[in-house]
Amino acid sequence: MSDLSARIAALEAFELWSVHEPLNMRDIVGAEKWDAYWSRLEAIERQMREAQREAEVIRDRIVAALQADDGPV
Repeated sequence: MSDLSARIAALEAFELWSVHEPLNMRDIVGAEKWDAYWSRLEAIERQMREAQREAEVIRDRIVAALQADDGPV
């Protein structure tokens, strides 16, 4: 890599150019809307975990039924 110094310089220039403060999304959107979104997301994630547990029970019952019937698994 003969151009390593040039690459490093380009990355350093980019870092200097891109320095900025992060946006406070909660302030931009509004606390009520922001909090409602995250609350809804947490509820969805909780429901997805519950659905996954139910899917595992269903899968286990199907496998057990197929094995009991000497069918293909």
